Amino acid sequence: MNVGIHFSNRYWEPPAEEHFAILKLARPETIKTLVFPAPRFDQVAVHRRLRQEHPDALIVARLFADMNGGAWSPAEFVEHFAPRIEELQPYVTWFEVHNEPNLDPQAAGYSEGFGSSDADIDRFIAWAEEVLAALRRRFPWARWVFPGQAPHRYTEFWNRALPTILKFDAWGVHCYWQGDQHLHPYYGKCYTYAHYLAPQMPIIITEFGDATPGRSPAEKIPIYLEWLRELEKHDYVMGSALYILGGTEDWNGAGGRPNFEVTREMAEAIGRLGRRPRQPQVADGFDFPVGKPDGVGYYVAAGLAEESYYQRFGAWHTGEDWNGVGGGDTDEGDPVYAAAHGRVLELGRYPSWGNIVLLEHRLRDGRRIWTQYAHLKDILVKKGDLVRRGDQIGTIGHMIDKDGNPKGPAHLHFEVRAHLMPPDQWNLPREDVLRFYLHPTDFIRSHRPNYESLVVAVDDVGAGFSRSDSRFWFEGDAGYDGHCYWTWTVSEEQGEDCWAIWKPVIPKTGLYEVFAFIPSRNATTRRARYKIVHRRGEAVVEVNQSEYNDEWVSLGVYAFSTVQPAYVRLSDVTGEPYTRERSRRRQIAFDAVMWVLVRAGDS
Repeated sequence: MNVGIHFSNRYWEPPAEEHFAILKLARPETIKTLVFPAPRFDQVAVHRRLRQEHPDALIVARLFADMNGGAWSPAEFVEHFAPRIEELQPYVTWFEVHNEPNLDPQAAGYSEGFGSSDADIDRFIAWAEEVLAALRRRFPWARWVFPGQAPHRYTEFWNRALPTILKFDAWGVHCYWQGDQHLHPYYGKCYTYAHYLAPQMPIIITEFGDATPGRSPAEKIPIYLEWLRELEKHDYVMGSALYILGGTEDWNGAGGRPNFEVTREMAEAIGRLGRRPRQPQVADGFDFPVGKPDGVGYYVAAGLAEESYYQRFGAWHTGEDWNGVGGGDTDEGDPVYAAAHGRVLELGRYPSWGNIVLLEHRLRDGRRIWTQYAHLKDILVKKGDLVRRGDQIGTIGHMIDKDGNPKGPAHLHFEVRAHLMPPDQWNLPREDVLRFYLHPTDFIRSHRPNYESLVVAVDDVGAGFSRSDSRFWFEGDAGYDGHCYWTWTVSEEQGEDCWAIWKPVIPKTGLYEVFAFIPSRNATTRRARYKIVHRRGEAVVEVNQSEYNDEWVSLGVYAFSTVQPAYVRLSDVTGEPYTRERSRRRQIAFDAVMWVLVRAGDS
């Protein structure tokens, strides 16, 4: 569910014992902290304790800089925080770079921000890119989060800064609302717009909260719980941080003393929420584990089940040995990357193997496969971590002898497994090696993240889309590419009037996952009936459009060929009758449909 808490944000005093106790009550999966360049307490001790008490939590530390006296230069920012980042390495990997840059630091006493005009945004973009480049050079092990925005003119900021945002490892988003706007796509669910702009980007909600004037904390609790249950539907969100231990909810207004009774009640309610295991993103393709993304600068010295390897070592090789083109140990310490989105299933140090990391991946067709990275010098992940394609997980090292010392030339032993086995599995018969393991290079080449050749999209304003001739069609300004058609739903007795068909040009025969785009407006029906005509017949999938906001929704996986008919059809007949009572009417939206190749061939 990505439940998290924003921890104490006071630079002048350490967190109280009550802060730690209340945090435990909430059972956080994410903890947001602040890191100060010149703290008045031991920040390392605080983060050490947080890691000890919450070993599996995602800790995101914001680099807090007081900009009220003027923006720090990129060099000043990096130099001030470098010692703090270095000392937190054992406990923190993710750092948010600054905070709410769309605030004006000279207005209303704000201590952060650059301003929200176009010129201010451009100034921040230049600053952020220089800071990010310097931080990456200095701390290659760390992950960097684009800072969350204050809730005003943030969409203009995001659109203008999008190329810069994509250079970060995650996108920080702030979700604040008033009144009943906690599920509004512009306020409480503004993270859905960030996902629309960059669907490949992981999102961390580094702050969220109800800012309704006069609303008591007790009244906010059910709203927070509803918000968190809605968040659970969006697995692209890595974590969230409720702004209570660092915000106004814990102050009673009398001399600035914390009101822990208020936050305790909130934390207990959140702690009672059910949790589901965090799931890795479905692998959208595979890259090579060194010289990313294409293996440049490296070669395969030994392949899967090669006869020459068996003749030399008396065992059938279970993967590929990757070496740097410089030879010898010139590649020792080089980065090793996750080949695809997945989860760290196992890791550790094993006899002869040395350090191993085993990742599990979910494919689009529901299958699971595993990639293994062995003979590592360093391991930079923890068991259970979710990783994305291209994340560094370790460095190239050596095999080890019986005393644990390096043996042989440095290289990466890389495996792709079709079956789950112990990390140190070895010495299988050749037929078992070929049954349990896949040829890594061949597998990667056939599963590259090449969207242009694997995706067929038919929009409602493009070729392949047709609709009935009816006076009851309306046009909306939301949806894929900023446009959709919509109409009112009708019952079977009232009869079909508006229908639409999406016909793709299938580039190759195979299994495709079909998706429909649901816009954020004009989509209130709970019973949109999509008819999918495929190679083996047809299927009808019912979608509750009211649950989605500018999102792709899967309609299932089906077989399609280059010659047989293929289309998706949707009509206004849902069983929800058109009525004169506006409060009971339902709208149905007709937007884009997408076919994504899962596996090519006559399957």
